[in-house]
Amino acid sequence: MKRRAKASSAGSIQTADSRRPRIGPACLMVLGLVAFLGSTASTAAADTCPNEVFRTGPSKKLPECRAYELVSPSFTGGVPPTALNFLNIQHGFEAPLITSSADSVIFNTFGGALRGFPGTGFNDRYRAKRTADGWVTEFVGAAGGQTPFPVYGGVSADHEYYFVNAGGGDFELDPGASLQAPFGGQDADYMHTPSGEFELIARGSLGESKNAVGNLITPGAGHVIFEAQQKLEPNAPTTGTKAVYDRSPGGATNVVSLLPGNVTPSQHALYLGASADGTEIAFAVDGKQVSSSVFSHAYVRIDNTTTKEVALSDTMQFAFAGIFGDHVFYTDGVSATGEVAAGGGNLYSFDIADGTTTVVTNVGDARFTNVSNDGSRVYFVSESQIEGQGTAGQPNLYVWSRSDEHTSYVTTVAISDVQGVAGLAGWIGAVGPHKEAAGGSAGGGGAEATSRATPDGSVLAFESKAQLTSFDNTEESAEDCGQIDFEGNPVPGQSSCKEVYRYDAISEELTCVSCPSGDGPATGEASLQTLGLGFGNTQPLSVLQPAASLTTDGEMVFFESTEGILPQDGNGKRDVYRWRKGTGIALVSTGQSPAVSYLYAVTPTGSDVVIHTAQKLVPQDLNGATSALYDVRVGGGFPPPEETVTESCAGDICQGSPSAQAEAPRMTSRSLVGDGNVGQSPRCRKGTHKASRKGKARCVKNRKHRRAGSHRRADR
Repeated sequence: MKRRAKASSAGSIQTADSRRPRIGPACLMVLGLVAFLGSTASTAAADTCPNEVFRTGPSKKLPECRAYELVSPSFTGGVPPTALNFLNIQHGFEAPLITSSADSVIFNTFGGALRGFPGTGFNDRYRAKRTADGWVTEFVGAAGGQTPFPVYGGVSADHEYYFVNAGGGDFELDPGASLQAPFGGQDADYMHTPSGEFELIARGSLGESKNAVGNLITPGAGHVIFEAQQKLEPNAPTTGTKAVYDRSPGGATNVVSLLPGNVTPSQHALYLGASADGTEIAFAVDGKQVSSSVFSHAYVRIDNTTTKEVALSDTMQFAFAGIFGDHVFYTDGVSATGEVAAGGGNLYSFDIADGTTTVVTNVGDARFTNVSNDGSRVYFVSESQIEGQGTAGQPNLYVWSRSDEHTSYVTTVAISDVQGVAGLAGWIGAVGPHKEAAGGSAGGGGAEATSRATPDGSVLAFESKAQLTSFDNTEESAEDCGQIDFEGNPVPGQSSCKEVYRYDAISEELTCVSCPSGDGPATGEASLQTLGLGFGNTQPLSVLQPAASLTTDGEMVFFESTEGILPQDGNGKRDVYRWRKGTGIALVSTGQSPAVSYLYAVTPTGSDVVIHTAQKLVPQDLNGATSALYDVRVGGGFPPPEETVTESCAGDICQGSPSAQAEAPRMTSRSLVGDGNVGQSPRCRKGTHKASRKGKARCVKNRKHRRAGSHRRADR
């Protein structure tokens, strides 16, 4: 079994000739197209990126023809963008912070609204949209007159809908706020719609309620899943008894928590989880539910028509591990007090279609590490040897395959990797009912699981402190990986630095993707992402925002590292890296920022990587030491502001069509206000053209210059 693939930097990419004269923005797209179309004419041209004219400054060193694009506004007034919420968990569920089409990014601010935007100054939400001219920010939150203390929840994957609590969970009452006034100034739970309206989450044919717990919004709000104690439908339990509901805006509201035969339960129901498309919803009911994450019976509602009971034992308790590939996963590894047991148990898979149960493993001490989206592979840790593999008494990582119901040994990880809520044994917490996370007894969020799998589970990326390859990840000093106590003394048994590994279940290859060349020791550590702990933290992500660090094809892994893996990383700070199969390691941040850089979001293909950094990477970034969001985009980049261009364009290639007029960016949002990155483009009269002056789009007179090879004057 191959245990380490040598990490190397990405292949070289030619950059534009540094002696090339500066040209005006009007020429850039033409020259880029010529470079691309002419790439078949010569070998030199073939190695040049089609977007080379946009790859200026720090972008020149990026791999895969990437370029930096400023996503957040060019000036935020000292307020950094973040994905954290004040409470992190109110109406929380996982959703990508960048859409799969890479044209929308969601972020919040704390302690101040962006300049020129409405807001509360407490906790505000924004959406950045990519246009032909750059990223434009719009305010999509609640204004101060609506509620003084909004707490934002999960957003649908298409970024069109999200949950919000108006009032900050009774943080402060305001009888005059429009979203609280109908309820005497009390807080209320809403869903924000693409029209900019706020509608109560809990709605049904019998009325509505201000109180609800939002669980999930699928794209287009085809399924809005929530819990409420108000009787909203005729077949719901009486008011005061919690039920699980499913509705869509303008559509019917369905009671999810019905027992087999569509029987209405008389006790409280608890949402456990749902399939990604919302068509399969798992729940439990009181009397058969032991705690927020442990139960003795569970049910799954299918297409709002049929309920099946998950085949569990009447004498045992179980913990929910998610719905994937039309299967409900669970474990009997729970304690006598109704909590998930640290010692693990057996793992099961319930087939929703035929009602059969498969025992994934019966070793008695297994804990879920990851389950693939299609339910075909299960990764787990166990201190038992399985089929003679692994080390007895140590946390061994295994993978089970549904195709042959066979378990294979992957590697043996460190004990510290499976301790605590987060880690390689934190899957139950990652997929559990997130709304209960404040108590610490239930799931907190997907980012607590320190692993990522491809949709079919054929590739797994994970963090570990164990030395799994030839690279010695023992820290050079205790400070390198932060393994010191509050008095500055080394923590016993914590002398290793975390590294990020990639396991290929098909080839059985295990690769350290974050290890530098050489033998070690380590001078820093790596992670799939950094988790913030709430209000006031500089880290942009919480447990509810797992970054898609592994691409869906398994070819690329994105991670953070405090170690200078490559020579150009000389800042001694946390930076963002990309590892690619067959190519190796490359920097995504520059490695030169005076402050840390964080991974924020990744598209499924890895074409777009959003980072959180305080380094100025494009000329229009005026944020100084305040962090901003950048998209590191394959084939990306925009023309620089005109005031940064030092020489005018010359030659026939720069003339363009004399009748062509710059097209204004499409502004479809209802509330496009503030400075953003690109101003709203004016329509310019004949003899003038659009130009950027101090960040504003204005109409200026056309310049005159001599056409190459001609003595007559011509309009630009």
